[in-house]
Amino acid sequence: MPSSTVLIIGAGPAGLTAAYEIAKQTSLTPLVVEASSQIGGLSRTEERDGNRLDIGGHRFHSNSAWVRNWWQQFIPIHAAATDQPLDHMLVQQRKSRILYAGRLFDYPLSPTPATLSQLGWTRAVGFLFSYLHACCRPRLPERHLEDFFINRFGERLYRTFFADYTEKVWGVPCSQIAADWGAERVKGISISRALLDSIIPRSDEPSLTREFWYPPRGPGQLWSRVADAITDSGGQIRLNHRLARLTLRGQRIVAAEMETPRGRQSLTCTAVFSSMPISHLVGALEAHPPESIRQQAKALPYRDFITIGLLLDKKLLDANCLVATAEDHWIYIQEPGLRLGRVQLFHNWSPHLVADADRHLWLGFEYFCAQGDDLWEQSDAELRRLAIREAEQINLFNGSALAASYPIRVPKAYPAYTGNYRHTQGLFDYLTGIENLSLIGRNGRHKYDNQDVAMLSARDEVARLVQHCRPASGKGSTQL
Repeated sequence: MPSSTVLIIGAGPAGLTAAYEIAKQTSLTPLVVEASSQIGGLSRTEERDGNRLDIGGHRFHSNSAWVRNWWQQFIPIHAAATDQPLDHMLVQQRKSRILYAGRLFDYPLSPTPATLSQLGWTRAVGFLFSYLHACCRPRLPERHLEDFFINRFGERLYRTFFADYTEKVWGVPCSQIAADWGAERVKGISISRALLDSIIPRSDEPSLTREFWYPPRGPGQLWSRVADAITDSGGQIRLNHRLARLTLRGQRIVAAEMETPRGRQSLTCTAVFSSMPISHLVGALEAHPPESIRQQAKALPYRDFITIGLLLDKKLLDANCLVATAEDHWIYIQEPGLRLGRVQLFHNWSPHLVADADRHLWLGFEYFCAQGDDLWEQSDAELRRLAIREAEQINLFNGSALAASYPIRVPKAYPAYTGNYRHTQGLFDYLTGIENLSLIGRNGRHKYDNQDVAMLSARDEVARLVQHCRPASGKGSTQL
């Protein structure tokens, strides 16, 4: 008898969505294996002394009705949510700003009188003429991200508000980043779009949405409920299980081997859904791919991430520091000479993320780096000193108010669009040629997706699996 187990690698949004849908739609058994000790992937919620950290910030917003309805199965949104705040989604009005030259500017940039006043008319007119020049003489074809930004904002505005932050994120000049990143992540932002949005706001572009939902205790609250539903339906989730090997027979995967706390374990499977980094997936294939494929996988670029949870004592904060009264969810740091990329104000996402919201403010300082570089290798004490030094340099807060700090290092947080990214078609052709392998999620497809897009990739692959199943006896049962 063939195995009825579907192996799902990774317990992030894509993997858990796939497992839930397989359990609901088929008689196959989803088995989720997760290398870490937590579910949720990048959408997990870390907890430190009762304070909860959202890794990178996860706005629950999607153009897909399917995704919105799916979320509400687990945490509903109702008008009466204030009666039971921990059981309903919070509805938030997004506020994000850019810190530049000591001043905070709305993000996305909006042509309001306040913005023009902050810029000064001379600089604003210069931005306008730079943009008109880009409209008249666009950089075509768009070879890289710098071309993409300049075509939409003009060179002066790009250099002032976008270049420094973007290059912090990716660690290379924008001229070395594929334009694909802009097309996927900021396709809806431009000067003309900002002018139109100031008259007729829109909500169809995730980068621009002004309203979003948020689980009171962070995204992990939702994904924990999904995990419970999977196990209640007969699926399995095994933490601290790292994929070691996949055995192929012809063009199909027939077995897998895991490294577990109890040693190596083997299992047979009828299909595999992978949300793990492609470089790791190819390394686990027992029938070694051609050398060219292995080299493409090894060279796939990633960007790593450090977030430092910073607990501030409100009574010790200087009244004139920026975070004392800021209502932002994020503040983007476009200040040359600082390594800090973005500040997340957890207490503004949800008061339930803070153990004592009356006493403390709760921040996340976000740094982008590469494993093994000087930033990644800094000790926790060195990272604390760095955060204090940079916070005081731009008057975010005074170091004497810092009650506690909690650094968290996140490897391979961002699939990068640099280096070898442009030369991987052979790699993806090889992997999609494996008949019962589905690539899902951000790292599984090497795409810088939001969690809703990762979920949709899982939904679509489950639909493909179901199409290849034939009905067996009994209501709703299937056999591959």
